[in-house]
Amino acid sequence: MHNFQSRHGIVAKRVNGEAKSVNEDVEMNGRSELQLLLSEYNANDVFNADETGLQIRMRPDSTLAFKSEQVGGTKKDKERVSILFCCNADGSEKLTPLVIGKSKLPRCLKGVNVASLLCEYTNSKKAWMTGDIFIGWLNKLNADMKRKRRNILLIIDNAACHKLPPTISNVKVHFLPPNCTSKLQPCDAGIIRSFKAHYRAKLLTYWIQGMENGDNKKVDLKLAMGWIGSAWWLSVTSDCIKNCWRNTGIVPSALDAPLDVSEADPVNEVARLLLSIATPNKMNADEYVDLDAHEAAVEELSDKEIAVAVYGSKNEIKDDDDEENDDDGNGETESKSEEARVSLADMLREAQSGVAAIRKLLENDPQTTIAVSYGLEQVSVYIQNRRAARLVQTSLDSMFNQD
Repeated sequence: MHNFQSRHGIVAKRVNGEAKSVNEDVEMNGRSELQLLLSEYNANDVFNADETGLQIRMRPDSTLAFKSEQVGGTKKDKERVSILFCCNADGSEKLTPLVIGKSKLPRCLKGVNVASLLCEYTNSKKAWMTGDIFIGWLNKLNADMKRKRRNILLIIDNAACHKLPPTISNVKVHFLPPNCTSKLQPCDAGIIRSFKAHYRAKLLTYWIQGMENGDNKKVDLKLAMGWIGSAWWLSVTSDCIKNCWRNTGIVPSALDAPLDVSEADPVNEVARLLLSIATPNKMNADEYVDLDAHEAAVEELSDKEIAVAVYGSKNEIKDDDDEENDDDGNGETESKSEEARVSLADMLREAQSGVAAIRKLLENDPQTTIAVSYGLEQVSVYIQNRRAARLVQTSLDSMFNQD
């Protein structure tokens, strides 16, 4: 079957971060074609969309503990979702992430306004992007651009699930050459990796705070989606996006600008957090950020479906695999510090509790918008940063005041 696929040039699936051997002539021709195509658009009207798989609560290995604690092995948690990201070439516009799980309505999302999580949610049997989901997403994007009277270019890879609707008026779709996504696709050039580094930093911070407070609550899908939205909207910067677009070499000189190399690598924060935990066979920061880089995120073709794609058979294709529902049922996961310090610490703690109460309101209010949730998330990040800065200062004061 492998030789059959090769003869007919069929791509059965495409995974984020693929590093297959790239034909240099195909890459060069593809880059030149894209440069010519992009020169017909303003940078803010050129978009790239790409899927990635994300293991929402995978630890750096089997368990986490303070360095002074003994640890024992536990089974790795590989609960996963797929996410579709989309952004434009000048970093001025990011679209709402589309999270794809297995369950139609996980228990933890019942009664929740998903807009409050800064994401959209849908499902498929294997938590993969499918042709139907992609067509629905593309139709929605086209309707949005039509309402705004914009005509945009959308660059995507040639995954089998990237099917086009019968009519599309305001979005021109350009498919990348086969096996060139690691070289020509901006999302694969560092945008998705930046997102995953920020997500993993939030995950590690949650676990470390849980250990400090004696609270080991499970990360459910609702909590993970909140981190996904926060990492995408607040942490993946426009400079990061612009740099990744330009690193592919597909941006024509007329739209190009000097690269901003001053931005800190988000993997460094993951490395810093990993230093504070002790666990056997712990991954390093790069390994942890990239642990699901090759996780399938798009619908695979079976051998029969591949034959159908080549020979045009109209036989119905049935998938006999049965998947269990992704049914995360944990409730709210807020941690409360019991330490009483100065009044500012008390105010920050009360403010964080207030944010949690407002977030719960937004989750249950059908009128909640992305803009409102975004503003709340900015306040939440500010409070978390202020609390973290005070904890560091308190530790330093204690160290220098020892007799």
